[in-house]
Amino acid sequence: EATTEAAHNAVEEFKATEGKELEEKAADIASSIIIYNIFCEYPDFDFSILGEDVVELVQI
Repeated sequence: EATTEAAHNAVEEFKATEGKELEEKAADIASSIIIYNIFCEYPDFDFSILGEDVVELVQI
């Protein structure tokens, strides 16, 4: 019974982790799309207000 409960807890933890990772990936994709659209529409936009990571992204 303890083994079954441990297995059940492990599965639930995996599902929760997977969901969080999917949410993070979706947020990253959405952010990238927004940044890309700004870059295309407003090439003179000052991306430095969004952080160093974003500046590096648009310089690639």
